[in-house]
Amino acid sequence: MSAEPVDVHDSGARRGPPSATNPPPSAASPPADGEPLPSWLDGALPEPAAAEDSAALPSWLDGALPEPEAAPPAETPTPAPAVADERAPFALEPVAPVRETGGSAVVYGVTARNTGEAPLPQFWIEHELPPGVRFLHGVPAPEFQDNCLVWRLGTLQPGARVPLEVHVQPAGRTLAPQATADFHACYLRRTLIQTRIFKPRLTADMVEPAPVAVGEPVDLWMEIGNRGNCPVEAPLLRIRLPAGLQHPRGPEIERRLGLLAVGEMKKVKLRLTAARPGVHLVEVEIAGEGVQAAGRTRVVVRAPALSVQLTGPGRCLLDRTIDYRLEIANTGDAAAAGVQVTHVVPPGLELTAAEGRPSHDPTAHCLHWTIAGLTPGQRVAYALRFKATAPGDYVHQLVAQGAGGLQASAEVAIRNEFGELDGSLDDMVAALERELTASAPCAADAAPTAVEGDEERHLIFTLGETEYGVPLANVLEIGLPLAITALPNTPDWLLGVANVRGDIVSVILLSRLLGLEARGAEHAGRLIVARSRGQETTTGFIVERVRGIRSLSAGRIRAPASPIEDAIAPFVRGVLEHADRLLVVLDLDRLLLSREMQQFEMV
Repeated sequence: MSAEPVDVHDSGARRGPPSATNPPPSAASPPADGEPLPSWLDGALPEPAAAEDSAALPSWLDGALPEPEAAPPAETPTPAPAVADERAPFALEPVAPVRETGGSAVVYGVTARNTGEAPLPQFWIEHELPPGVRFLHGVPAPEFQDNCLVWRLGTLQPGARVPLEVHVQPAGRTLAPQATADFHACYLRRTLIQTRIFKPRLTADMVEPAPVAVGEPVDLWMEIGNRGNCPVEAPLLRIRLPAGLQHPRGPEIERRLGLLAVGEMKKVKLRLTAARPGVHLVEVEIAGEGVQAAGRTRVVVRAPALSVQLTGPGRCLLDRTIDYRLEIANTGDAAAAGVQVTHVVPPGLELTAAEGRPSHDPTAHCLHWTIAGLTPGQRVAYALRFKATAPGDYVHQLVAQGAGGLQASAEVAIRNEFGELDGSLDDMVAALERELTASAPCAADAAPTAVEGDEERHLIFTLGETEYGVPLANVLEIGLPLAITALPNTPDWLLGVANVRGDIVSVILLSRLLGLEARGAEHAGRLIVARSRGQETTTGFIVERVRGIRSLSAGRIRAPASPIEDAIAPFVRGVLEHADRLLVVLDLDRLLLSREMQQFEMV
């Protein structure tokens, strides 16, 4: 690809004549016969001075042109004066764009052309190498001295074209885009022409878009330009997208841009969709023949993030109130819209007060709040108050949902305990069943206030990892362990005797009696005072935890599917599946009237 020729003007002397070791052809030699002088040279040259040394340069070549001599006699034509700005009859045209060859060599050059109608005698071209390059060779081969190349072309005929090539090796990987090369054409007098090394230079400038939210479109603008001095034919634009940004064509997009002229800038828009929150890096590359450029920018995708938490005590005494704080927050960097909060209240708690005017579904034990929107970092808190209505271990379940699939959840455990209850069984049962509407984790259905059909109420407690049930009709007292007086020469399961409302009763550790592994100290559990239905034996049992009172159907109690420990086997009435858990039902009358218990009965 060639560029327009550069205009050439007489610039006077620049470097002086070539060195004595490489003198130019004699300027005094007349043109060959039949070769008329160019009209612009007719009369412009003075007569050469006589030289003692034939090797000396003519005085008219030393420095600037002299003033024209006085007019000769009338019979001799008067020479025409030289015009300093006269357009020279030749041109130096750049040879195509600079090209790079194997081994990091770079090739550039010019074509000397006689644009006049007459020959140009004693024509030569000088070129000083650009800094930072090492000369390899030239085509045709020039003379080389002091970092300067000289081509002696003799007479350049009208219309003649002589291409010159220079092969160099840059100190770096390639020449700088702004590098230039000076070529000087010389013909009896010296004229300077400066030719720029032709090389395209591509640029890829990207504009960082404004932050967007997940799911929103984002317009990515880039400006592709050619800041070199040579056009680029059909450069290829390649765009690589990260996983957080999406385009219908996939993660890598390619596009041809067509001809990119010198100095031309093209704006390209790419519409993407923000898929994930975060800071995503987009890289582009523009490549043409022997030249390329790269650019990058970041796209910030913002997204809301919800959090929900319930803070408060982890335990509560029956018939006491307990306060909680419900907090919903937007921890993201974008607004969250249409936030719905659901709180599933455990069945062992009764709602007494709530901020935020939630809708309440007593049947499903649910509270619902609606929040129109939460700005980034905004928090909303509600105070809640509950009353413990049934003993047991429960879990608060909370879910916060927002537009666009936002969701957060949390669970908070709560244990309802009897506390310091040391009253009669009737008082305890009244406290447990007051407005009891749902079961504990060991139960599936609400406990009825009366026995229906073959159902019988049982007291549920735990030993180890197993739940046990005994008929409520046998139970007299439930409370904390009392002061126990140890007895000598008794089994380890007999802890001693205690005073229960004036009566001295035996106190046993039930886990040891049944041959089970005991967990925790005796004083850390609960005391159950029970009596056989025949009113013959009264005994106190230490168990680990009391879970509640539930009605069990006799028809659902069945024999164990696998053998059980020998020590407990005589006292097991059967087992049943209750709320996806196995419940062992004990025959308390058989236990209280057993031989082991009778021998230590205290009257």
